[in-house]
Amino acid sequence: MNKFRFGTTTVLNFVLGLLTILEYGYTASVTNKDDIFSINITMPNFNTTQDDQYAFLQYELPDEELTIVGYSPLINMNAAHHMLTFACANPGSNKNIWATGQACNGNEQLIIHGWARNAPPMTLPDDVGFPVGRNTPYKYIIVNIHYLSTIVNDRSGNQLIMSRKPRKYQAGVMLAGTSQIYLKPKAHSIRTPFSCRYNGPSISIFAARVHAHQWARVNSLYRVRDGVITQIVKGDPQWPQSFYPLPSPIEIQNDDYLVGQCVYDNDNDYIVRVGPTHKDEMCNVYAMYSFEPTKTSTGKQKTGASPIHSCWDNEFSSITNLIPPDSDVPPRKPSDIGGTSDGHQTHAEHAMSSSIDIGKQLSLSSVDDPAYEDYVDEVENMRHRNKDSDGFNFNKVLSHLGLPEYEYVDAQNYDYLLPTHLTYGKEQTVKIHNAKIMSSNLYSCVDSWPDVKSLPGQLGEIGGLALNKANDELVVFHRGSRKWENKYFTGNYRYRNENYGPIDEDVLLHIDTRTGQTKFRWGAKMFYMPHGLTIDHAGNFWLTDIAMHQVFMFKPNDLTHPALTVGEIFQPGSGPTQLCRPADIAVMKNGDFFVADGYCNSRIIKFNRQGEYITEWGSSMTGAQD
Repeated sequence: MNKFRFGTTTVLNFVLGLLTILEYGYTASVTNKDDIFSINITMPNFNTTQDDQYAFLQYELPDEELTIVGYSPLINMNAAHHMLTFACANPGSNKNIWATGQACNGNEQLIIHGWARNAPPMTLPDDVGFPVGRNTPYKYIIVNIHYLSTIVNDRSGNQLIMSRKPRKYQAGVMLAGTSQIYLKPKAHSIRTPFSCRYNGPSISIFAARVHAHQWARVNSLYRVRDGVITQIVKGDPQWPQSFYPLPSPIEIQNDDYLVGQCVYDNDNDYIVRVGPTHKDEMCNVYAMYSFEPTKTSTGKQKTGASPIHSCWDNEFSSITNLIPPDSDVPPRKPSDIGGTSDGHQTHAEHAMSSSIDIGKQLSLSSVDDPAYEDYVDEVENMRHRNKDSDGFNFNKVLSHLGLPEYEYVDAQNYDYLLPTHLTYGKEQTVKIHNAKIMSSNLYSCVDSWPDVKSLPGQLGEIGGLALNKANDELVVFHRGSRKWENKYFTGNYRYRNENYGPIDEDVLLHIDTRTGQTKFRWGAKMFYMPHGLTIDHAGNFWLTDIAMHQVFMFKPNDLTHPALTVGEIFQPGSGPTQLCRPADIAVMKNGDFFVADGYCNSRIIKFNRQGEYITEWGSSMTGAQD
């Protein structure tokens, strides 16, 4: 019963070769009552050579008693199909990274996290964690990445949120599913059932994650006790594949049966079988559970193997007849994944989170927040929309990202942008009219503006303009004597710094909007190829440099040293900490900001106010209609 098939299916033994090394970080971010800190396990500028490559990365834990309490994936679906994280007594190889074989050697191994489709970060319940390190069998963390397509300079990986404070309950993950997958052409509602009987102490399932590929419609898992079937989870594998919290924990007792299935639709003209690539299929349900570990004679928790690791294939096929008819209907949203409560409230204090704030005690915002669900739905519609259609409601996406109405405008309806009155002061109001009537003479050119004599002798190519309303000035971000030409770059977007260096002139001008005179200049020998400029509501200056592959934020009282920098200088890349020719920035009032990382990566990235990666979306053009 407890045979452990880690990964997604046993076919992971066929993964392809990769040649790189592992780079990881071990940083104590914050000291608080739990002594929370983070460990990053990431790939350094990794290049794949073909589609569907795999890689195993290992990290040896420090010799401390540690508890994993959350995860913040440093990865995106443009780079990888999915990522699994394991805790092991012994890694599957003596190398830092390897391509074939298994994640761990020996029986002491756990799946501790799974990610796919830009799933959000995850925080475990306050009283639950994965104990690792000293006095546990688990001395290593292994990250297994399945790359979807070829990619360059990848730095994907996983950030583990750690605590030195033990938890009351120990966490475990059970992998349920089957490898018996055979999808006939032009067939629909194809079911692949699985079943097993549980033998062990009581466990409490509090979260679940489903995984499959493009043909899957819904994955489900149920408990059968005394002939009564209870839904544990029913999830859509086309969602962001995170562990979603159940409405209430489901208790599993000794001799309970676990049954489930995956349902597929194959509209293709060929057979689809089980396999590791995006051209194959899988059937996985991951159930995250808690249990109270046994204690030693001194009353200390005794950590060891979890009660159950897997429920694989269809050992009790007759029980699967109890699966309800509506099991092939996917839930409408993540909050609907669980069934109704059956009265068991084991470990009822559990509360899951999808948001991690290391700067204070981990915050608890729900993973099934409606705005996030709507955002995911809209982005998925964008990804799969008909290429011949007229477009999509982009403003709907902006609103789902947390932008209130005052943070953006609907650029598709210019009439509505003009208010019925323009207010200049508390009592000074000027009536205006319909845009169609006044648009022809709304503006006129002021020939004497700006004061040309106050401009620099070399006003170069202008990358950005922004109004600084607080000081009644227009800020200009220009390139001085430099032009954007191919000679400044190598074939892989790297700036030839050794040949050209920074721009000698001041590249930022502050021009008085009333007089047109240049008030002051700055930025000499600081920039290499200026591009985007934004001034936020606090008066901070946000700048992009496409040669440096970086975004900078300068506070108005210090224009010599940036208060925030995103990206690695002169290092183009596509990972969560790298940019490639970033074009522009948009800043929200809460400090979060968006970067148009468009020239190389064709994506929009959202960061928090500390410059930490949150999410991204976008894809390159495939034709004139895109």
